[in-house]
Amino acid sequence: MTQSLQLIICTFDGAEKAEEVRQAIEALDARLDAIKLGNIAVVKKNADGQIVFHETAERRVEALSTAAGAVVKGVTWLLYNIAGMLGPVAGPLAGQETKAVVQSIAPDVGFPDDALRDIGDRLDAGHSALITLVRPEEYSIVVAELEKLGGQLVGHRLPADVVARLSG
Repeated sequence: MTQSLQLIICTFDGAEKAEEVRQAIEALDARLDAIKLGNIAVVKKNADGQIVFHETAERRVEALSTAAGAVVKGVTWLLYNIAGMLGPVAGPLAGQETKAVVQSIAPDVGFPDDALRDIGDRLDAGHSALITLVRPEEYSIVVAELEKLGGQLVGHRLPADVVARLSG
């Protein structure tokens, strides 16, 4: 099924613009039966060059990982203390165990983080990008809306390996 999806990468002037456009695209998705978007990533490069990104798919598992993290951390901390590991060592060990368990329950979903970081590296400071995969029949509708909202479609400026990781 991934073979039939088309990758859209659209850049915007302004670090917050892609987030605003994500909301507009999701509203379009809700209004039209012709579009059913999946994961959308927003990457921004702040004025100081810091790269920040998030994905809609990761937000969907955030609640699960937060709840699981709280439970696992509490249980792990209790087990370490029962086993006699009192003191400052129990906290960091419980934290490490929690992270490992939460990642196994709710692993990174969506686009690979390293590919999103690569896109962020290529952005000018103070700019942002929106990345999504669409079915071929949705492509022209989504691209037209993105361009109407001020986006510039990225052609083949990204290296093939980055595009392959995003599509993969």
